[in-house]
Amino acid sequence: MSENIFIELKGGLGNQLFQYSFHNYLKFKKNFKVNLNIRWYEFNKRPFLLNKFLRNFENLNIDKKKRFFYGNEKIISSLLDNDFYIPSNLSGYWQNTKYANYLKLSDFNDQLLKYSHEKDYYIFHIRRGDFYKSRDHS
Repeated sequence: MSENIFIELKGGLGNQLFQYSFHNYLKFKKNFKVNLNIRWYEFNKRPFLLNKFLRNFENLNIDKKKRFFYGNEKIISSLLDNDFYIPSNLSGYWQNTKYANYLKLSDFNDQLLKYSHEKDYYIFHIRRGDFYKSRDHS
């Protein structure tokens, strides 16, 4: 397996959080050295936001180099499940509970949570727009 993995970050905050949880899965479950590539934000109108919400963001490996990213989430997930070699440059949204479970409340900075007194959090994101006619989202 490749030891140094680059994950392309793209999209809004929700997508960035899924991609970050995939980062954590690769780092903590699969023991890869993982880098987050943020070059996409130089050419798109969406803002990069993870740095505003994550604790210890400065300790992450941030990459801005131009790279070719391979993006077939189903194939990559299957390769990971079977401990096969995976490409080193990955693009995707990684919206899977298997990866989302690697995003913990302790990953967020105190500023984000200072107004809440609850111990359990439930977040619902209701969306229509591009999802309404999408064949990829049921």
